[in-house]
Amino acid sequence: AGGVIAMDRDASLCGEVVRARFVAAGNDSVLTRLEASDFVHGSDGRSGSLWCDDLAVDFAPGTDGPSRSDPRTLTARGLVAFGRGDSFLRTEWLEASMGLDDAGKTQVQTVRARDDVRFSRADGVRAEADEMRAEVASEVVDLLGREVVVGKGPSRVIGSQIRLVGAARSMEVFGPGRFAHEETRADGSAGPRASAKWTRGMTFDDVSGRLECRGDAVAVVFPDRMSHRTSEAEAVTIEMTPGAGSEQVAASDHRGEAERKPD
Repeated sequence: AGGVIAMDRDASLCGEVVRARFVAAGNDSVLTRLEASDFVHGSDGRSGSLWCDDLAVDFAPGTDGPSRSDPRTLTARGLVAFGRGDSFLRTEWLEASMGLDDAGKTQVQTVRARDDVRFSRADGVRAEADEMRAEVASEVVDLLGREVVVGKGPSRVIGSQIRLVGAARSMEVFGPGRFAHEETRADGSAGPRASAKWTRGMTFDDVSGRLECRGDAVAVVFPDRMSHRTSEAEAVTIEMTPGAGSEQVAASDHRGEAERKPD
């Protein structure tokens, strides 16, 4: 009870119950599986921490000799929470595959999570999904579910399959979905608003602030209290000032018309 096992130089695993399995390798014993249950906490010795009800880590023979084994798969169940730096992930099931980097240190390669997946980051990015699949090296995250929600600040995107690419700061929605952007000014009054829906797909570039929706697309933009514009076309583009609050929001279709003032 209350066991603590060092998994690597700085990594550790704690739990009320901890079990380890070994196999003989010549004159040595090599770790093949590590299990922990009840109030489990793991740390990678850097900035990553994991909490869960039950945890299992499977090991494979090491690359530097038969007397060493390296972690290959980690599976966490129950109330699972993972934090690294300013990012936090919560779910009910998580599986991570691991390998060695060029320096011979263990690193996470892929992550899968399912059942009430929720992600948040200090800069306001948030996501909710039934399932998540992530490729760490390529910074590609796929979110799937009946209603996947990805948002930041006053903007949110809803669909059933959304892909995020971290390095490119881009997003893609596969299939139907919708978008909403609702700003509030410092005095509490409503700021620029925009909404859109589509049937085929959507792409968003966070660097340029450009959102393109395809398939029976409809976009409505209220840049201020006195004007609005509705665009309906096979493809509609919404332009937002990147990184700015309460600034210009505009929509255009194939004709690229300007905002329409009410009569």
